[in-house]
Order: sequence, then structure tokens, then C-alpha cells
Amino acid sequence: MISSAAPPRGGYFAELTAASTYRHLLYFALAALLSVVMATALVTAVVGAALSPLLLGVPLLLLGGWTLGGLAQLDRVLGAALLGVNLSRPAAVRPKGWWPWLRCRLTEANTYKILLYSVAKLLFMALGGVWLLLTLAGGLGLVVVPFLLSTFPQLHVPVVLGAQAYTLGGASGVLLSLIGFFVVMLGISGLNLLTRAWLLISYGLLTEYGENASAVREVAALREGAATVAFAGSLEETLTSLLRLSMPATTAQSAHITVGPLKLSEGAALLPAFLGTNTDSDNANAEYGRDTLQRTGDLHVLSLALAPRGEVLGRLQAVYSTSPSTREMQFWAAVSDQAASAAHTARLIDQAQTQGSEQERARLARELHDSVAQALYGVSLSTRTARALLEKNPAKAAESLDFALSLADGASAEMKALLFALRPDALEEGGLVPALTRLAEMLRLRYQLQVHLEAPTEPPLSINIKGTLYRVAQEATHNAVKHARAEQLSLSLLLSGPANDTWTLEVRDNGVGFDVAQTRAGSLGLKSMRERAALIGAALTLNSAPNQGTRLTLQVRALPVQALEARAPQVKA
Repeated sequence: MISSAAPPRGGYFAELTAASTYRHLLYFALAALLSVVMATALVTAVVGAALSPLLLGVPLLLLGGWTLGGLAQLDRVLGAALLGVNLSRPAAVRPKGWWPWLRCRLTEANTYKILLYSVAKLLFMALGGVWLLLTLAGGLGLVVVPFLLSTFPQLHVPVVLGAQAYTLGGASGVLLSLIGFFVVMLGISGLNLLTRAWLLISYGLLTEYGENASAVREVAALREGAATVAFAGSLEETLTSLLRLSMPATTAQSAHITVGPLKLSEGAALLPAFLGTNTDSDNANAEYGRDTLQRTGDLHVLSLALAPRGEVLGRLQAVYSTSPSTREMQFWAAVSDQAASAAHTARLIDQAQTQGSEQERARLARELHDSVAQALYGVSLSTRTARALLEKNPAKAAESLDFALSLADGASAEMKALLFALRPDALEEGGLVPALTRLAEMLRLRYQLQVHLEAPTEPPLSINIKGTLYRVAQEATHNAVKHARAEQLSLSLLLSGPANDTWTLEVRDNGVGFDVAQTRAGSLGLKSMRERAALIGAALTLNSAPNQGTRLTLQVRALPVQALEARAPQVKA
């Protein structure tokens, strides 16, 4: 980046006293001396290149090139010291041996930029020399002439124009000095403008400016592509974004990705029909897993397999009007790796969702068998008993009917709770507090527990956080009923913490308790609860002892809903 000193402020005459002006003059003086050496080195390099077929010119070519490189490095130092611009360039890798070094230098862009810089500098120095000679030397001459004439009268010679003779008087001498002074100022201003113009040329030819533009575009495309793979939604959206970001970084006319039935394209050029093979074609399977570069008509098609872990999932194809460079093929290979990663991730997500659905169906079957099915069986048994006792012992029959009614009410409450848990939008519509109320009602009716619920306020949390709190409460109360054999249970959701910024869910029972240290990490649903808490950044604490009951607390910060929704993953039953 160019960082030369700003033009001096303070009016038109400020340039005359500015230190940068005299640094520019010194730079031009030193550059003029170096130009002589540079011209000699340039001629030596040209003669060496002309005589190189005879091998006699190779030493001259090496000497001229080495001298020009050294002079360019010296110009970088002068530019930093006198012009205030950073013209540094990273040191190039030096191959071993003179022939590899020569071959590397002859194929390097910097070599030809230095040659162009040397020619441009000679022309620039010639232009600058003429300008300084006409303005500075001429202006100083106009300033000095009146002083010389007044000091040495014998030099005062009349100027004859036709029949009239003119002499330089006092007023004319002052006017001539003023004209010379302004000519000098014009020369100084021109010198500063020429210096700034030369800065732009030097920056473009002595630094890496413009050499790595394509690499920078490719790196930016790969970086944005990686972010797309990590955070985009569906596979189609991910691959579409990947193609859209990759195309501007290359010279390809179009790019195409095929993954199973999904076919995506970006760009104007059409993909030849016979190249659009898919994994279902038996006779194309052998070719489908290979990376190829084919030519069909005027088009060149680079075809890369999307094969994470060796399994071919699709293809990426880039269409060119000319054969792509090795660099662009390497870039597309990196893009294909990202596309393969996205396809593999999408497959894993589908498998996980399928497995999760199967596990959820199995869990629902267990819940129905352990609760509703047994309750309905109890209702049936109680009503049969009541019918048998209706004439013999009406009092006993009434007790059986009352018991059947309580079982029916409990089964109804538990069925409502199960249906509520199966609806993903239930918490969003009804809220967490009503959900906990239904859970407490089900526990009272179904298991005849003494349940104390304290949840006075609906927490302003995201639906994902509320879902996690409800699932943990479900699991904890299930453990209290099935394993702790509790008779009393306390369920609370309160705002706590020093700054009232933490919501605390607490489930406490008076059951048999257990030794937490002796409990396996994956037992009693503890692993599931801890995983759910970790996903939302909550702290889960479990306190229990034999015959002392159990106390479970889950604490989560009361962050804004938008921040929680951005941070928390989707919670599934």
C-alpha cells in the first residue's frame, strides 16, 4: 500500500520550504546517477540475451540481470528513505544450482517487471531531467541575471531591436526576478507531481501488486465456501452458494454439481449431454469415480468426483472455452472436497433423523405401554370387579368404580401430556408454564403423587431453551416415579441469581435416593439430561443420597430471545 507523504499545506509557497521537496530533489539526483549504471546493465542483459544461443551471452545475461535486480533493490531502499513509500517485496526462494536459478528467474513475473521498471526509469529520468533543466535552471537564471547586472555594470549590454535600444532598468530587473521565481516554483510543483506519478509506477513494478490477484480471489472463495458448508441450510442451498461463490474466482464459463437426483448449475455454458452421467448408470460407474479433463468440440470439461471416504456421491464439472490451468484445477479440486463434505454431512443428517424417528417411536411405544395401556387395563379390571360386586356388595363396587375413574382420569392426563410432547409447536403456542402444569396434573392423577408446582412467570426464553427445560423436567419426574418410588414431588421454575438473570428449574422428590458417585454415567436418563443441558449452555446439578431423596437443578442464563435462538440448536424429543 502506498504511504507517501501528503502534499504540504500552507499555500502556494509552502512547497519551497517543505522538507519533502528537497528529498525529492535528492532522489532525482541519486536516481540520475543510478540510471547510468542501470542503462549499462540493461544493455549488457540485452546483448547477453541476443548472444545466449552461442553460450557466450549467458554470463552477460546473468550479470545484467543480477545488476538490474540489485539496482531495483537499491531503488526500494531509496524509495523508503526519501519518498516515504514501502516498496518491499518478500525474498524469493533461491533454487540450488545456476541453471534452476536461471530457469526460475526467466519464468518469474518479477524479472520482467524489473526490466520494464528499468526502461520506464530511463524514460522518466530523461523527462524529469528536461523538466528540471527548463524550469529550475531557467528560473534561477532569470532570478540571478538582474543581480549580476547590478553588481557588474560592465556586463550591462543594451538590447537593440530595430532602431531602438533597450536596457534593463531597476523595475525591469525586479520583474524579471519575479518571473524567474515563479518559474522555479512551477518547476518545484512539477517535480512533486512527477514524484507522485513515479511512486505509482514504482509500486506497481517493484512490489507484488497484481501478481496474486487470482490467488486472493480463490482463497476468498474457498473461505466463504467453507462458511457456506458449515452454516447453510439444505444441501441444495449449500451447493448453490458454493457454485455461486466459486465461479467469479475462475475463468470457467459454467460449473455443474450432480448429487443423486439433485442437479445444480451456475454460468451460461451448457454441459454436454453425454457427460451428465449419474451413479445409477451401471456402465458409467467405473468412469464416474475418476477425475478427468475431456474435450468435446470447442469446450474443455473438468470433471471431479465427489467421493468422501472413497464413496462416490456425485460429480462437479467445470466447463472452459480453453484448457484450464493447473492452478484452477487445484482450486476446483478444493471446491469438490467442500461439496463432498456437504453431501456427506447431508447424508449423515438424514440417517440421524431416520434413526431419531425410530428411537422416538420406540420411546412412545414404551411410554404408552407403561402408562396408558396399563391404566386402561386397570380401568377394565376395576369395572369388571365393580360389576361382579354390584349386587353382592354395592359399597365395594363403588370403591372399584372410584378407582377406575381415577385410573381413567390419570390415563387421560398422561395421554394429553404425551400428545403435547409430540407437538413441536405446543410450547410455542401454550408456553412452558402451562406445559409444566399439565405435567404436574398428570403426575397427581396417574400416580397419586403430592405435587407442588411453583412457576409464577412464563420465562422470556427461546422455544429451543423452553423445550430443553420441559424435556429435563419430564425425565426427572419420570425417574422420581419409576425409580425413586417417591410420594411427594416439588417442581419449580424461578428467576434467581445475583442480578436476577438466571432461570432455575428444580425437581425435588422424597424417594429412596441413590449414591451419585456410584451411579453409571449413562443410567437413569442422566446422560440424556446432561447432553441436553450442554447444548444450550446450561448448568445441571444433581444431589442425592440413599433414603434422602433427590434434587435436580438446571440453570440457564436469561439472555435475549434472539441471542438464544441464534445460539441454541433445535431440540427434538
